[in-house]
Amino acid sequence: MSSAISSAIANPSVSATAPAAAEPARGQLLVQTSVAAFLGLAIGLYFWVDSRYPALLKKLHSGKGIQVKGALSFDALMPVTPAMSLMTRIGHTTVNWMWTNRIGMTFGMCFGAAMLTLLATLPRIRLHSTAGNTLLGAVGGVPLGVCANCVAPIGRSLFVAGASPHTVLATMISSPTLNVIVLAMAFTLFPLPVALVRLAVPLILLMLVPVILRNTAPAAAAR
Repeated sequence: MSSAISSAIANPSVSATAPAAAEPARGQLLVQTSVAAFLGLAIGLYFWVDSRYPALLKKLHSGKGIQVKGALSFDALMPVTPAMSLMTRIGHTTVNWMWTNRIGMTFGMCFGAAMLTLLATLPRIRLHSTAGNTLLGAVGGVPLGVCANCVAPIGRSLFVAGASPHTVLATMISSPTLNVIVLAMAFTLFPLPVALVRLAVPLILLMLVPVILRNTAPAAAAR
């Protein structure tokens, strides 16, 4: 420490230029953060306004008239019939599943990349309690409104960017299960006891997140 102070006294020009050198770095970081935030918001708004919520509202208004065109999909790009061989049916069903999820998975990859870029420029957003980190993930996951498949790359990006495992898991639970329109569909299409169970299950899972991660989260990540 004394040698550093002596060096600064002996070379005042070096200590004077240090703050000036830090200014461009802060400005560049601000630009990166702003661009990443803008891209994340633009990708999210485009997906929510143009695809996800219109599709959910259409299903809500269709009510019991909703029709699926495949075992795992609403859209069928390739036909699947009982006369086909098992491998052919599996292959066609896989293609139809990928076709149904093409928009959501594209959003998940792009939005996840934007969040990974954004969070890398910000301090780690972690609270001091596991319950707080879980609540943070639940609150952030609900408006995303993506399915269990499409939330996977988003959850991975949050984890890599340094988010708490509790936040990551809570986001991945709440996004596909606590979407407002999905819950409205449950209360519209099913008897009240079934709809209440549908609401209670994800809430119970969220309450169990600290317990689940107590023995499963990596020690370095759980801090």
